[in-house]
Amino acid sequence: MSANMVIDIEQTLKLRKFNGKYVLLIVSFYIVTLMAITSAGLNKTQSKKKGEIFKSLTDLVLSNGSNAAAPFHVLNSSCTSHIPITRDKKKKYSSTFQMSCKMLPGPNVVASQCPNHHQVEQFINGFAQEQNNVQRYVMFLAGAHSGSSLVGSLLDAHPMMLVANEADIFTRWLGGGDYEYGESLPTRDEIFAEILSNSLKCALYTRWQHGYNYTVPGGWGGQWVPEKLAVIGDKKGHKTVLRLDELREKSETLMLESFRDFQRTIGLPIRIIHVYWKKNAKTKNAERIINLLQSEPTNVSVFEWDSTLYACGGKADRLALLSNVCKFLGVPCDSAILDIWNSMAKCKSASKHISSGKNKNKKIGA
Repeated sequence: MSANMVIDIEQTLKLRKFNGKYVLLIVSFYIVTLMAITSAGLNKTQSKKKGEIFKSLTDLVLSNGSNAAAPFHVLNSSCTSHIPITRDKKKKYSSTFQMSCKMLPGPNVVASQCPNHHQVEQFINGFAQEQNNVQRYVMFLAGAHSGSSLVGSLLDAHPMMLVANEADIFTRWLGGGDYEYGESLPTRDEIFAEILSNSLKCALYTRWQHGYNYTVPGGWGGQWVPEKLAVIGDKKGHKTVLRLDELREKSETLMLESFRDFQRTIGLPIRIIHVYWKKNAKTKNAERIINLLQSEPTNVSVFEWDSTLYACGGKADRLALLSNVCKFLGVPCDSAILDIWNSMAKCKSASKHISSGKNKNKKIGA
């Protein structure tokens, strides 16, 4: 048996009006079709495993800097009109899912009226087997408006990582209600399923968060190379700090025991990314938590992500930061991935976080 891989490349540029502003959505995607042709005369040495086929595709995608091999078409208004339009409580946004893509229904519902809905279902069904390859869990500690939303999107754009957009995993694992959306997540299977659902539906609709589109053009948002998913996690930094600090105020022992219980539930080494613009009084709680976690045998490693360096540092320093986070998470990052990540840095938009002067420009990252 041999395989012919047909790659159909289509690029779409769309202007979408959102809250009185126009956002340029650059959507480029590949549809990969694998056609197996049986021939009795073929030698077995000519056959290729699916993983090998996708590996060669991955090399192609990463070497030329183009988009990921998406298993689905991007969604559009004509096939998403069935999604309920529910205004949020403050009526700031026209719908809750425009406030954040995490508010969308599950990816199967999002894509149910779209031509690609069968592909989305197949993609979800294949996730159970893929979990066996995951090696590390990533979580965030950060303050509000720290730039962590963009960092989460960058990681989710990597072909070996799946990072949810504010699925609030730790809070929902703790239980007790008071969730922004969804139910409690007491088991590893439920946690991983929620991460997939969140990442995939945000990739399908675009990664909206509080008026910003964090979609990384050319990235693998919500997807991964088959048999190569190595890192899974959730970008919910501020509330995670609040929950851990609440536990610490009751008892440092309680905080550490709770975190160890969470580790046992996940069943993987945990990597923490601490995101900040600059270290000051606002970062003290996160630093205190980090010091406690690292003072005990919790098998936790921490990476310090300086958003000021990423947004406004020199290119060499920025690329060093990006390369180091790849090493920290144990995933390869070639020049194409680094270039994509590097292109998302916007110093002008970040300047109000690192300057004492007034600046009317909105931030990139929240």
